[in-house]
Amino acid sequence: MFALFFRASLMLQLFAAMALIFSPSAESQTRISAESSCAGKSTSSIHFDQTVFQADYKIMVSEYEVEPDLRIRLVNSPALADLVLADDLSGSDLAICRSATRSDSTTLFVAKFVTQPDVTIMLNTRDRHADYTLYVDSKTVSNDQAAALFWLAFEQRRR
Repeated sequence: MFALFFRASLMLQLFAAMALIFSPSAESQTRISAESSCAGKSTSSIHFDQTVFQADYKIMVSEYEVEPDLRIRLVNSPALADLVLADDLSGSDLAICRSATRSDSTTLFVAKFVTQPDVTIMLNTRDRHADYTLYVDSKTVSNDQAAALFWLAFEQRRR
């Protein structure tokens, strides 16, 4: 009986240690700042296009995707998030600004339904098995666009 209790105690300690190692913290957050202006700043210029024809990347963001490339759960606090996007965020890993035109910008087409997308992202508040958690506090970037921006940032790092 004592051996069973001792083994169970060791397993609980192991699971607690694993939770500490793999839990997201503020130090492991990826933070993007949505700048209010592109002028005179070191920012990446992004254009969200309404048509798919001239987009550099076609990104499908859906609540109910069967086999997504990336699963992201929206959370309501930056403390709970792996990924944070906010307007004019200081100390961010990346600063982006929205461009009104395609010139000198990375053009993204983000929609719920896309034929032959470059990536498919499932984004909702219910997915308990998500790859990442996302917090968005922006007047200029939607939740879907924020998910697309984080995919783009990860994709650029891989290259």
